Amino acid sequence: MERKQLDADIVFRNYVVNDTPEYWEKYAGIIIEVRFAVSKDKENDYHCIIVLGLKNKKEEQVFSAQKVYRNIMTESRCSFQELVNGFGIISEDEEGEPCLDIPELVGRYCIASLNTAMEVKNIKKADFRAKEKTAAYADFLDKNTQLKKMSDYSEIPDEVFWYYMFPMTFPYDEWKTDYEYYGGIREVTCYDSDNANDVDVKVSVYVFNGGTTTVMAKYFNRIHSSGKEEFDEFCLDFALVDERGNINMEGIETDVCKVTLYQNKKGNIYIDTLKSIENVDEMALQQYDLLIENAENNF
Repeated sequence: MERKQLDADIVFRNYVVNDTPEYWEKYAGIIIEVRFAVSKDKENDYHCIIVLGLKNKKEEQVFSAQKVYRNIMTESRCSFQELVNGFGIISEDEEGEPCLDIPELVGRYCIASLNTAMEVKNIKKADFRAKEKTAAYADFLDKNTQLKKMSDYSEIPDEVFWYYMFPMTFPYDEWKTDYEYYGGIREVTCYDSDNANDVDVKVSVYVFNGGTTTVMAKYFNRIHSSGKEEFDEFCLDFALVDERGNINMEGIETDVCKVTLYQNKKGNIYIDTLKSIENVDEMALQQYDLLIENAENNF
């Protein structure tokens, strides 16, 4: 396959040498503003822009910086959840449904890590008022910044307000065998078995891990003999059995599920258990669909 040539000037202009945590500098700061923008490259997705006021270490002044979480429903979902969890803004609406209290972020103190290009790499909650030594930071930031409070919740997209918190594993570029992941079924295929007159079934599943989504497989081998009990359990769990006891796979694609993994002797990772999820609310299903759609575009 022919490789696409990139513009070297653009590549090197955006490249930062030593852009790793040991070279980042930490600054005391406060969250001045939170706003959202509709993503132009992913449908039904959003960017979250966090504007910070940071204390200059050498001069007694505040400078502004911002952190952009791009496509928070898909590719930067995990880093956005780190922010949400770190500042504890998970709440409930009037009907007890989980939601995000985004306005609570404005005015919160933080520690921001910046690289040599002065780009904000991460934001961590800080409680400067807890210690006399750091209380001066809070006084200084309060005096020298002007907060932009949200007027009401109408400034927050519904998909973000009712953000469904899928459990995630950190670091999210790894896959663990002792963790329960969320996923969505991609397709079901059948093959001749190595056992005469038998069938092997492969269930391909999108497995979500933060912003990383991959396709993994669950194999049901010899479903007419030694593997019948396990495959029957799968069919019953996903409600694929009609009144005559036959299997109807219609509609199983994109069904949401929980997944655990195992690693074979060669180091390859496969699905160990696959369980359906019942009573998934509409907003959660929308987010599942968006994750699946985003994954499908990458395969």
